[in-house]
Amino acid sequence: MTGMLAGKSAIITGAGSGMGKAMAHRFVQEGAAVLLADVSGKQDEVAAAIGAAASAIHCDVADEAQIQAMIAAAEDRFGKIDILCNNAGFGGGMAPLHKQSAEHWDRIHAVNIRGVFLGMKYGITSMLK
Repeated sequence: MTGMLAGKSAIITGAGSGMGKAMAHRFVQEGAAVLLADVSGKQDEVAAAIGAAASAIHCDVADEAQIQAMIAAAEDRFGKIDILCNNAGFGGGMAPLHKQSAEHWDRIHAVNIRGVFLGMKYGITSMLK
């Protein structure tokens, strides 16, 4: 590894599995300290497997108060935030549009769009300090 993230701090949403989990492992290999955020509960297991450079927080990215708490937790732990990976998202079940519920549609957009907006809103505010 190159250590290209040495001394950097990062938040990765959706870090309980898939690409978020892979990014968390790679960021730590490159020298970063990471806060793993996920709604699944798997973030704790992933952080424990990574080691001391990783910590975990439960976060529903569609919830503004939980995003604010995630940013505050990273600031408390690291003193600053250098990187925010808005990775959390999902596609939902595959079905014809006329068979999708409005609630399912709303949840997909709350996570995939609102969650990214909220992460950027509060992440940028933190990074500008």
